[in-house]
Amino acid sequence: MAERTQDRDTQQDSRHQPQLPPHAEDHGHSLAAWVGVGIVMLGALVGCLAVVFTVWWLLAVGFVVMLVGPVVGIMLAKMGYGAGTPEQSSDEPGDEPHDGPAGRSGEAASTTANGPR
Repeated sequence: MAERTQDRDTQQDSRHQPQLPPHAEDHGHSLAAWVGVGIVMLGALVGCLAVVFTVWWLLAVGFVVMLVGPVVGIMLAKMGYGAGTPEQSSDEPGDEPHDGPAGRSGEAASTTANGPR
């Protein structure tokens, strides 16, 4: 009787598990993405310091630096350093997802009625 209850609980849990999309290859894993975001963050830091110290011309510099970040990221992507290029790929065909079979929480991988979790 206890086994039936446990099986029913397991089936009920698997129905309520969120179905995650397949691993998105190279999402943000490129030099272009890192450099672009880094420049935007640097501009935000400059802007924040400008507000704290009330240096208004430095706030304008921070905004300009924040606008340069995406432009540099796009230029680097067009030069071949973006996520769509095999040289910059962090995943090889057939590799396990970054989360690995156990997932981020360290749980053991299991198979549900809808496929692998």
